[in-house]
Amino acid sequence: MSLMVSRRLSMERVFPVKPISDLRKEQAEMLSLLDETPILLTNRGSAAGILVNVDHWNKTANELARLRRIIQGDKAFAEMSAGNYVELEPEDMLALGQ
Repeated sequence: MSLMVSRRLSMERVFPVKPISDLRKEQAEMLSLLDETPILLTNRGSAAGILVNVDHWNKTANELARLRRIIQGDKAFAEMSAGNYVELEPEDMLALGQ
């Protein structure tokens, strides 16, 4: 069951699956494993959370923010391509900055 849950979370690879109760007993082992891969934590056989290395988390969060900015830019470009924009004169742009 746990293996099936982890495959739904990631089609590219299967995360190691550990019961959440192992956190206390195997803390050092689990923390060292985080350098290689996230760990799927289970509680009573059901997925409870993902334990992720902090550097990996930060990289993922930064990449998500970058992708959101790209999507916003794509939407703005589509709006402009559809003619939905207003041309401003230089003095109007200066007034906006005040």
